[in-house]
Amino acid sequence: MPDVGEAVGEESIELNSIAPDPDANQRRRLQLRLLAKTMAAMGVFSVFYVLFSGLGSGDDIAKAQANLQVDIADISPGEIRFLIWEGRAVLIHRRKPEHLSQLERKDERLLDARSSQSSQPIAAINDYRSLVPEWFAAIGLGTDYGCPVKELPAVDEATMTDTGEKNWQEKLWQGGFVDTCRGSRYDYAGRVYAGQFADRNLVVPDYTITGNRLILGQKSDDGQK
Repeated sequence: MPDVGEAVGEESIELNSIAPDPDANQRRRLQLRLLAKTMAAMGVFSVFYVLFSGLGSGDDIAKAQANLQVDIADISPGEIRFLIWEGRAVLIHRRKPEHLSQLERKDERLLDARSSQSSQPIAAINDYRSLVPEWFAAIGLGTDYGCPVKELPAVDEATMTDTGEKNWQEKLWQGGFVDTCRGSRYDYAGRVYAGQFADRNLVVPDYTITGNRLILGQKSDDGQK
């Protein structure tokens, strides 16, 4: 009967004598390197493909991203709609007849009543700062710190509280917009009043109105100032 210890010893010697194949390890390393290089090349190719395909149709893509069509059919007179366009707040206001009457009157308190120092389409350099008197579109950010603006309705003797509105620049407040940070005020055409932190009118972007759609980012025939 063979000795158990000798049998185990012989088997151990035979197992230990099987050495790893250096060629196999080398082949495995080469395969891993090839796989890594292939993945890197595919990633670079993907980046360049996206880049150059974007350049090839750049005008169409830019127009699609810049223009925003807004349905204005359901905006009621006096309503102001705020939305986000290209990362900025935009306001669209459907003015009432009394708003238009207010804007047609000369107001000596305005800093830039003729909009000569502000940004708007050439066709919007008028008392309304708009292409169509009834509709006003502007970037809804104050020209001081770039804070959002909101509507500040007109006040009269009957509804006035102890807010100082009666003596705001020696007249009752006729309505408009106010900066939510430091309180600079603008009329319903986005024109800034003198003697405040803000010293520029609200920006009126390029836009057109076609039927019941206001298209932000689309230049009117008269261009932009």
